[in-house]
Amino acid sequence: MKRELYNNVNCIILTGGKSSRMGTDKSFLKIGSETMIQRMKNLLSNIFKNVFLSTNDFDPYSGLQLTMIEDIYRDKGPLSGIHAALKFSSTQKNFIISCDLPFVTEDAIKYLVEYASQKPILIPSAGNRMQQLCGIYSKSLVPAIEKIFNESDSDIYNAAKRGVSVQRLIEYAGAEIINMERLPFYNENIFFNMNSEADYNFVKSIVRN
Repeated sequence: MKRELYNNVNCIILTGGKSSRMGTDKSFLKIGSETMIQRMKNLLSNIFKNVFLSTNDFDPYSGLQLTMIEDIYRDKGPLSGIHAALKFSSTQKNFIISCDLPFVTEDAIKYLVEYASQKPILIPSAGNRMQQLCGIYSKSLVPAIEKIFNESDSDIYNAAKRGVSVQRLIEYAGAEIINMERLPFYNENIFFNMNSEADYNFVKSIVRN
């Protein structure tokens, strides 16, 4: 039986972080028999009709056969990738996820996609921590993000010492935060971020094929 894929919500995988703690590009670390980015692509392609990749370095990812999106505003962190993704996307509702969440599940993603919210941002939380790079972002946020970028270059903004960040966007535009810990599919590793060599070793100890 053919799976029904979401076609009214685009999915964008964020890559291109500095990986300073890992010392190498996390996307291409092997998790079992697959690289992290291939594992993420396979998961998301079983949920969404359209999966895109946010990156400024196309060549290493060419084998994935995904449409790639380059930042318009450079060197402004994950918010640059979110901005370019939303600008490019043809859907109002977009699921955005970083590439370093090896244990995120289909159930969790579908729950977020199907959750009815009036806010332009919908993100999960667990362990008193918001998961800003695993959630729903509206295309309508593009002007707000551009305003944040433009303000970041002004003397007033610099004097206020406000960073250009996803958190800044959440403060500016508002977000609905969902505590996932009481949901039946939740497990303590579901939003585990693979940031360091120790994290990678932990993931490999769990995923063996």
